[in-house]
Amino acid sequence: MTLQSLIASDIDAVFFSTDDFAVPAKYSSKDGTISSAAITAIFEGAADLAQTEYGAAIQDRIHIKESDVSRPAAYDEITDAAGLVWIVRQRIGGSGGVHVVLADADPRQIPRNVR
Repeated sequence: MTLQSLIASDIDAVFFSTDDFAVPAKYSSKDGTISSAAITAIFEGAADLAQTEYGAAIQDRIHIKESDVSRPAAYDEITDAAGLVWIVRQRIGGSGGVHVVLADADPRQIPRNVR
């Protein structure tokens, strides 16, 4: 067994296990080719603030399996298990079958007194 095959098996068995690091989510693409596809995602929980066209928003890095979404694009949406919608801003990296995207929590859904 090679290191590459061990890493590939760990992606599903360890990192993207909902018992360990990942959470269930839904993915929808802006162009409509993907509509509420069930995925598992890893949210880093960075909680940076970013300025968007709708006001300040929480920004996070989200890891997505390449087998779930072949090519994330700007303005695609990820809905987490709590129902919070994250808007993909850009794909910032990834390798080994995993995409890393930078996404903002949609500030239109967060009450102003909470921001």
